[in-house]
Amino acid sequence: MLAHLIQVFLFGAFKYPREMTWISGVVLLLCTLGMAFTGQGAAFRSGALLGLGIGAAMAGRVPLMGPRLFT
Repeated sequence: MLAHLIQVFLFGAFKYPREMTWISGVVLLLCTLGMAFTGQGAAFRSGALLGLGIGAAMAGRVPLMGPRLFT
C-alpha cells in the first residue's frame, strides 16, 4: 500500500480533478493501519499485549495530539 501511495504521489495523480480520490485513499490507508493495530490484540497473548502497549506509548509521543489522546 505504501508503494502505491508513493507512486501516486510521484506521478502527480492526486492533482485536480482527482484530489478526492487521493483523500479517500489516504483515509483507507489509515483505516487499514488502525485495523492492523487493533487486530494485534485479538490474540490475547502476552506478546500481543506488549505490542499494543508499545504502540500506545508511541502514539502518546506524537506532538500536539499525543498527550491529549492518553490523558
